[in-house]
Amino acid sequence: TYAQELTAALDYRPMVPAEPLGLTGFDVGVSLYNTKFNSSLNNVELSPVENSVQMMSVQAHKGLPAGIDIGAAYSVGLGGNITTLGYDISYAILDGGMAMPAVNVRYTSTTLSGVDVLSYSSSAIELGVSKGFAMLTPYASIAQVSSTVTPNSRGSVGSAMSSAALSTVNSSLLKTSFGVNVNLTAFDLLVDMTTIGDISSTSFKLGFRF
Repeated sequence: TYAQELTAALDYRPMVPAEPLGLTGFDVGVSLYNTKFNSSLNNVELSPVENSVQMMSVQAHKGLPAGIDIGAAYSVGLGGNITTLGYDISYAILDGGMAMPAVNVRYTSTTLSGVDVLSYSSSAIELGVSKGFAMLTPYASIAQVSSTVTPNSRGSVGSAMSSAALSTVNSSLLKTSFGVNVNLTAFDLLVDMTTIGDISSTSFKLGFRF
């Protein structure tokens, strides 16, 4: 449905391995991701490009005691009028090491602004795993994303939502992410593939993890 495709385009992407940062650790970066779908989301001012949304994010994560990390991301639509604000908090079930992978559980939340005709929010509980190998740290996660989409102006949303569908829609979708963080000494490069429902997006992140 339209609300599910909106969730696939806007839901928060942590884009970090499961390994905790530790008390002095930081992970900061800039990411770019592209999502393609079936409906015309530009009808609600999300993107000038038919059937595609591109977002750029500034992200930061900070390690805290006891295996807890917190993070936030501010994202803007490229060419559109949208912004999203997301945050997450994670707890390391396993810290990881030479022989063991890191395992964590993470809560994420996202809200949309910049679009007058509707409001959007989502949250998820995620289970993640990662394992470092020299300069490479591959990771994977699985989550259930719950979202709420509410039209604010009847008749102005466009053809993507029929008049019969102009009411609050709640969705629950399976989310999977696979990626790898590459430490290149001077900076880190991360590549991520996230699928929400049956819609996938590809992300690239350039930053520093220490």
